[in-house]
Amino acid sequence: MASAEARAAVHISKFLAKTEERAEFNQYYYSKDTLSALLASLRELGAVRIAFLSTPSVYFSMTPEERKLSYVFDLDDEQFGSDPRFVKYDFNQPLGFPSELTGAFDAVVIDPPFITREVWEKYTETARALLAKDPLAALPAAAPETAPAEEDSSTEADGGAGAAAGAEPAEPAAAAASGRRTTRGLVLSAPIAENRAMMKELRGVEPTRFRPCIPNLVYQYDLYANYPSPALAVKNAEVPDPDDD
Repeated sequence: MASAEARAAVHISKFLAKTEERAEFNQYYYSKDTLSALLASLRELGAVRIAFLSTPSVYFSMTPEERKLSYVFDLDDEQFGSDPRFVKYDFNQPLGFPSELTGAFDAVVIDPPFITREVWEKYTETARALLAKDPLAALPAAAPETAPAEEDSSTEADGGAGAAAGAEPAEPAAAAASGRRTTRGLVLSAPIAENRAMMKELRGVEPTRFRPCIPNLVYQYDLYANYPSPALAVKNAEVPDPDDD
């Protein structure tokens, strides 16, 4: 049986080959290698419930088994509306999703189509409503050696691009004793110079070492997360590293 990574690689290739980037939605998808890194980061979290906000390329790059606990929230119902876990989402109505999904997720992957503070505030409102008050409470304890993952970011890619920020930075003692992680992740992406302080203020996230490659986007974005991820702690060979200058 092929590994989850190998099966996901097939889904990544299929998605990128058949899915149109639509200018009216500011859709710019990540490269194959960047999607692979993001999925590796999400797998570090274990079997968690993830809400993908304006990040269809990440959601549809997962295997069907991996998508079972997750939902994709996006405005493009023409391309993605046939998926059983699709929720039509307009950031101008931050709470305009089915009430049963309130508090139903442990992690959120976000990539807004615009980088303004107003838009980020609306996505942040959505994320806060979707995230569980006690993340992972209904899930089995995580293996001690498995490190929590971080996530991805961008602002005018995917349906935006993508970014991750999540839960309370401190882990409650009860959860720590049980071996269960309490990370709530939001994947957030934004230009360092313009949005770094705002991302820290709104979601308490920090930039990761890994910088996403978005082939058809002229600007370079960063990935932000509020928890450590080995998969995102390495340099992306596709993207020049500012530390090398």
